[in-house]
Amino acid sequence: MNKDLIPSLLVLYFKAKDLHYAYLAVGRKGDHAFMDRYTDGIMDFIDSIQEVANRAVYSDYMSGADILRIASERMGKFKQNASVDEQERELSEIIAECLDLCDKYAREQNRATGTVNVLNGISEKLQQLYGFQPNNSK
Repeated sequence: MNKDLIPSLLVLYFKAKDLHYAYLAVGRKGDHAFMDRYTDGIMDFIDSIQEVANRAVYSDYMSGADILRIASERMGKFKQNASVDEQERELSEIIAECLDLCDKYAREQNRATGTVNVLNGISEKLQQLYGFQPNNSK
């Protein structure tokens, strides 16, 4: 489960942090403050998933080094010094990817109830914040 979702959430965290700083640079202080709270929430989600994975199925647990390696590879596809609009578009793509992964894993039959609850919580929070829905056509 974590092998896709945790690195994707970490990419989401870093891209949201980039946008957090970009908002401050262009004087959008309200958006800057919102993104600060949002990024804190992402790290809480990652922590919750890692704890559930470690308790329920140790084989799903990933080391920090593995998570950072995979997330770093994924970060490389994004444009450096992107405009605020481009960063918002990239963030939207990452959110949609995370929602798809949450939906995928929540539907798996052999997942522990705690894992499904955490994934559903992430999915619901992202949908509340951004209005995105998982792409169920995959």
